Amino acid sequence: MTGATRWSYAAEIPLSTENKIPPKKRFRLLVKASVQQGEIGIGILSKDGKHFPRELLFDARADREQVSPEVDELEMMSAVIVRNTCPDNLPSKAVIEDIRLYYC
Repeated sequence: MTGATRWSYAAEIPLSTENKIPPKKRFRLLVKASVQQGEIGIGILSKDGKHFPRELLFDARADREQVSPEVDELEMMSAVIVRNTCPDNLPSKAVIEDIRLYYC
């Protein structure tokens, strides 16, 4: 469950580039989620905290499983974020089954 305000964060998964991440490797974000209310975004936040190079959006009509386009430079990313993207400023509710990064 997210907060009511659009863009409010509901969860954060920090990314550690210190362990087993090959430099300059391309990767994708895979998410399995279903939304019961509103809309959520699950995205990769840049280290500077100012933008999301990739974000997958889920609402009640979205495919349960989504994969992002390829992304470069994992070492420039800080976290995977789950946030409320509902334009109505209402809380969103979702079940997230799986979030993973995989190398291409």
